[in-house]
Amino acid sequence: MITIDTNSLILWASPKKETKEEQVLKIYDILATLIEFGEPFLPNYLPAKRKKECKAFILNYENIEKLLKKSKKYEELDEKLGVGKTIGFFSSFEDYDSSSISITIGNSGLIGNTIALRFPVNFDFNQAEISDKLTVLFKRLIKIFDPYWGCISSWFNCQQYGGYYDNNRNIPNAVFWMNYWGENITNTLKVSELVKKGKTKELYEIEEYQNGYFLMLQEKPVDVNNGANISFQKEINSIFKL
Repeated sequence: MITIDTNSLILWASPKKETKEEQVLKIYDILATLIEFGEPFLPNYLPAKRKKECKAFILNYENIEKLLKKSKKYEELDEKLGVGKTIGFFSSFEDYDSSSISITIGNSGLIGNTIALRFPVNFDFNQAEISDKLTVLFKRLIKIFDPYWGCISSWFNCQQYGGYYDNNRNIPNAVFWMNYWGENITNTLKVSELVKKGKTKELYEIEEYQNGYFLMLQEKPVDVNNGANISFQKEINSIFKL
């Protein structure tokens, strides 16, 4: 069986108590941002067990409220436990051209909230100015979602480090292609000190953003079959003792 590598934009946010109205507004802003970016990240359809059962999705507040609605029984129980809900979308019925979007929101207990945007298999990273456009998208979603960590990375590159994140140390396993490190991570890894000492100058981009730092490893995504890419990634990882 041949496994195909895909890239994803991932954001993880801490548990947070929000009203239903706040959740609806946040989801609306996330989806509106994806729509503004355009193809291939449009939330056109709602997933179902069978393709023929999938329904078209039109972005408005009422439709988001419907997706977040639970039965009264689960509404009351989940409210006590701080359990949110996951909703999903996809852009196309053509598998290789489709992106998928998953948003978990409303968790206020032990489990955090997430955005997972899987890029289409056929996504072309050689498009003109695509890195700049994805940087803008990534930063805008960070501003909306307020995560403590995020990245854009291929699945194969993530697997080379045993996953995205070290939950025991509460730090990422690597510097992936694009990254957001929140305040706790940047303090733990002493990022500001390393920047001041000029230790991070080999990074394609690093800047203070929101409550942490935005880091971009190189202009294009990491090619796991390119030895120079992997060596450079490991060199940067070592700066942060990852």
